[in-house]
This record gives sequence, C-alpha cells and structure tokens, in this order.
Amino acid sequence: MKTLNNSTPDCTSNPPLRSRPRWYGRFLRDEDGALIIFGIFMFGLMLAIGGLSFDLMRYEANRTRLQATTDRAALAAASLTQSLDPAAVVADYFAKANMTEFLNNVVVTDDFGFRRVDVNASLNVPLHFGNFSVFASPPGENDTLLVEAQSSAMEAIGNVEISMILDNSGSMGSNNRLTNLKIAAKNFIDTVYGAAEAGTVSTSIVPYAEQVTAGANLLSYYNRGDSAHTKSSCLNFESGDFGSTALSTTSVLEQTMHFDPDSSYWSPGNSLSRTPCVTDSRRQILAWSDDPTALKSHVDDFYANGWTSTEIGLKWGAALLDPSAQPALSGMISSGDVSADMSGRPESFTDGETMKVMVVMTDGENTNQRYMADPYRLGDSAVYYFQETNGDEFYSVWGGSGEPDFDPEPECTRWNSKKGTCKTWETPQNWYRVNAGEFNETPYGGSSSTRLTWAKLWQKIPVRHFTNKILYDMGVSSTERNAIKNAIKTIYGSTKDPRMASICSEAKSAGVTIFAVALETNDSAADRLESCASSPAHFYRVTGNEIDFAFQSIASQINMLRLVY
Repeated sequence: MKTLNNSTPDCTSNPPLRSRPRWYGRFLRDEDGALIIFGIFMFGLMLAIGGLSFDLMRYEANRTRLQATTDRAALAAASLTQSLDPAAVVADYFAKANMTEFLNNVVVTDDFGFRRVDVNASLNVPLHFGNFSVFASPPGENDTLLVEAQSSAMEAIGNVEISMILDNSGSMGSNNRLTNLKIAAKNFIDTVYGAAEAGTVSTSIVPYAEQVTAGANLLSYYNRGDSAHTKSSCLNFESGDFGSTALSTTSVLEQTMHFDPDSSYWSPGNSLSRTPCVTDSRRQILAWSDDPTALKSHVDDFYANGWTSTEIGLKWGAALLDPSAQPALSGMISSGDVSADMSGRPESFTDGETMKVMVVMTDGENTNQRYMADPYRLGDSAVYYFQETNGDEFYSVWGGSGEPDFDPEPECTRWNSKKGTCKTWETPQNWYRVNAGEFNETPYGGSSSTRLTWAKLWQKIPVRHFTNKILYDMGVSSTERNAIKNAIKTIYGSTKDPRMASICSEAKSAGVTIFAVALETNDSAADRLESCASSPAHFYRVTGNEIDFAFQSIASQINMLRLVY
C-alpha cells in the first residue's frame, strides 16, 4: 500500500477485500447446483442418442427389406428355367413389394448357357432425431439417411451335351480339308475335356456324307418295322421329320435299303462297294462318349468319300440331344457301350442345368441322296438264290411270264429273251442262270434255291449291273430295265436345304446352341450355315488351318461357362 512520508494512509486507494459484500465471496466458494448444468447436457445427449438409435433402427429395417427384395428379384430373374424377360421379372418383384420407386437399374448379361442379373436400388430414410445440431454440420444436411442395395445373381451350366456334326464327303479330301478338320476336332476335344470334371461332358460324333451311319448297336434301339435289316444302319427321313428334334424309339422308321446304285461290274460272291449307307465302322456315329481318347481316335479314322447331306447329320445330332433318345442310351449303358456316368441323358431341354451344343461343319453345298422306291423295294423279286456248302453263290432269273414256277407251262418269256421269243418244247428253259450265262429248265439248286425279295436282291447285286448286264444278256427290253433303274430316286439340294433350315430352327427353339463352321465354302453354303447358327457370333467362315482357331474359340466359350458355375 502506498503511504505518505508521515506514514498516513492514502484514502483514495482501493479498499481491502474484506470491505466487499459478504455474499460475493460466499458465491465464489459455493458449489451447490454445479451438476445441474452437466445433467442437462447429458440428458440432451442421451435424448439425442436414443433418438438416433430409433432412426438407425428404422434405417436398418428399410435396408433389410430393400436388400431382401433385391436379392429375391435377382435370383428369380437369373434362373435359366424361366422364359420371361429378366428385367421384367425384377420390376415385378419390386412392384409386388410396393418398392417400384426405389429400383434404379437392372443389368442383364445373357449368353448361351448362363445368365447374370445385376440389380441396384436405393431409398432415403427421413431422420426424426438425427438432425439435432450436435449431429449436423451444418444443420439440415443430414435430414435423411441413404439406403443402398445391390445384388448380383448368376446361373451357369455345369453339365454339357455336345453333338459334333462333321463333314466326311468326297470334297473333304481336297486341299487338306480333312486333315485340318481332324487337328481342329481333336484339339477341341482336348480343350473341352481338359477343363471338365468327370461325368459332366458327353459328346456324340456324327460323321456324314450322303448318309449318316448310325451303327448297328445304336440303330437296334429304333423300330424299323418291315424295313429292318442288318447289312447297314441308316435311316430315310421325310421332310416332316425335320420339324422336330425328337427321333422316336417306338414309332416305325424307314431303314435305308442296302443297295449299290452305281457299280457296273460285279461277280457272284462279291460284296457291294458303293452303297449310300456305308458299313465301315470308321464312318458311324460314336454316341454319348465321355472318353476323349476314344473320341479322338474316332476322328483320326475319318476318310473322305461320297455326296453331302448336312441336314441328315443335323437331324441325328439333334436327336442325340433330345430326351426321346433316353431309351437308346439306357440300352447302350446296359450293353457296356456307354459309360454309366451318362445315365439320365439326354437331359430335358428345360432342366436348367445342362447346356446342349451342336457344332456343325461342312465344306460345301448339300448335294444328292439316293434311295430305292417301290415297286422294287418291297415284295419278291424274280431272282432265285442258291449257295453251295463251299460258299459259292448262284443266281437264276425267271424269264417266263407270270410268277416264277419250277414246272411252268410252255409260254412266251417274261423278259423277251433273245435266246428264243417263245418256248414251245416240252420242258421250257425259262431260267437264266447268271453264273453260266445260259437258260435252263430249272433254277440252279432246284427246289432248294430261295426266292429273293427285292431288298435281299439289292443287298447282293448292284442295281446297274443287274439291269445293264444280267437283264441285257437275257434280252430284256429297255423299258423293263429302265423301270428298275428309275426306281432309284434322288433327293437334291433343293429339298435338302429347306429341311436343313427346319431342323436348325427346331433345335434352336428347343434351347440347343448351334455353332456353325464353313470351311472354304461358297457364299450360298456359308449363308445357310450362318442362318443355322444361333447368332452371327456363333458362325465361323474359315479357310485352311483357320478351322483350328474356330474350334478352339467354341471350346473356350464352353469352358468359360463351366468355370463360373
């Protein structure tokens, strides 16, 4: 404190603290009510947190409902067994849940054998308590919480059934086409089976030229009625047969007659050499195999010969994918010709778990297919047959009028024989013995000889040789000889092409994916193959060894689908 010299206090200075009011000090020292402020603050905080929890609970309820709807819609839309538009299926699910306004977009990825559906949806949940200033920065920006839901669903195929329909016609022998095909087909098999689990892939190889040789075992499971025989194993088809992928094992089918329409030279004991339906096992169907080694070995045995009937190859290829073939496959499993792992195939077209693929390849146009028609197809012929115990074969042709008879009346010959216009002696010589080249009074072998049906006759003697050599030597008129030759009918490309278009359309409608490979073809043949394929992207027009790249591309697509399953 400031003082004067005489130590007298200065009255103008601040008074000491004890001169302040007493309540002031007590106030400074008093702690009563300090927790009230803290309590008010904490109460507000608790109220805000409780309200936020309510908001979050509402948010989670809406999120769960939105996500569940999104998931269900995506799964339903991705199913390969439903035929509706996937995006429409998603929209319908949201509409049924009264959530249409929250659906943002649907992305559908479709390809053969698989479908992927991506769904995106969102909604805003209003906040009732979350917009307190303690949570807002600045206030008003978080009046809602955004709920987002995304779902992706994909269904892909694990099992694959394949028909490889491969041209073996004569033109394939040119320009290394068959060699290039063999390389491509074998690499295709390696690629497909190299990535496949055991029992998931079956392949039928269908070589074709003028006809398709089914093989005796496979054909034995089909009903051929009176036309059945064991010399070869092809079927004749009508145009209506190409309007379905099915090939009934119970309905009567017409087996192709075993005959040689072309050969002019033949001698008794020789077999037929130029039949529309070949008997060589190297050209027959290898059905439902899961053995890549056997498949590649079969391809290696191919050889080029004959006309071209792509539509018959396609018919058989489709039939081997159709469930109507199940009885045949079951029978071949029982006989040990097909693995038991293939049991149940061909699966239904609508099972949603099996991809069915046809790979068809040709190097040109549909050409000709020959068959024998009535009246020289069914019934008895005028030829008798006898076989000696040593195996030698003898043929005798009835030359008299009426039905062949071992004791005929003297009468003019049926065939206008140049050996005599009319037999007038007591024992007429009405039997022309082919082996001897002369007429006799009885057929060789007499009553032990057997009258041949037309079908049996054509299994032994070429048609052209019979008419141009045997009947000519007998003096038979050209009218009679031409009638037999004219019974050989030909189906041309003008009929084959519409049949091909029909079976391709039926297979695609049934759910079969068709890849088509045109090897060094002209434009019209390429156009038909492109129309047959499932889409332009499934069609390949190639030359030379480019066929290998085409087959590898097809195999890679099949494997891609199986790997994402």
